[in-house]
Amino acid sequence: VLLCASRAVAGVAAAPTQPLQIEPLPAPVFDVREGFVLAAGDRLFAAGEGNGAPGLWSSGLEATGPWEKANVPVPRGAAVAPHANGWVMVGGSVDGEPTATATKIELAGGEPRATSLPDLPEVVTGAGAAVVGDVLYVFGGGTGPGGTVPIKTFWTLDLKNPLAWRAGPEFPGAPRAGAGPRP
Repeated sequence: VLLCASRAVAGVAAAPTQPLQIEPLPAPVFDVREGFVLAAGDRLFAAGEGNGAPGLWSSGLEATGPWEKANVPVPRGAAVAPHANGWVMVGGSVDGEPTATATKIELAGGEPRATSLPDLPEVVTGAGAAVVGDVLYVFGGGTGPGGTVPIKTFWTLDLKNPLAWRAGPEFPGAPRAGAGPRP
C-alpha cells in the first residue's frame, strides 16, 4: 500500500509530504470497495473484506509495522464520515440484509472503541455521510430487501446530543442509491 499524506498546521493547507510505505494488508485479497480507508489519530484504518470475511484493520501512519485486526464490527456498505478523533458509521448490511445501526468510533489509547448511537429510522445501505461541526448528515442509499430500493431521504443527527434523528427535506430529482459504498 502506497499512500501520500499531507499535514495541515493551524488551518494552513500543506503540500503532500513524501509517500508513506505501509505494509500490505494481511489477506491475499482485500477489497475496500464496500468499506473505507481513513486516518484517525496516528493510525490508518482499512475496512473491507479479506478472504470473504469482513474486518477492520489498522496500521501506524509513521511506522512500517504490521497491520493489526481491530475488534470493531463494520457493516458492508455503511455510510462513513470522519469525526473528532474517529468516525461515525451508519447503516450498511449485515449478512446481506440492510441495517439501521449507527455507531460512533473514537480512539482510546490508539484503539477504536464503539459507542452506539440511535438507530436510523429506516434501514439503509450505500448511503452517503458527512459531518459538519457536530452534525451528522446521511443521504440517499438503498432500503428494502437487500438495499435495492433507491431513496431520496436526508437525515441529520446532533452528535453532541444524539437523542433522535431528524428528517430533512428530500433532495430533488431521482432517488440516489449508491451515494456511498454499496454491498
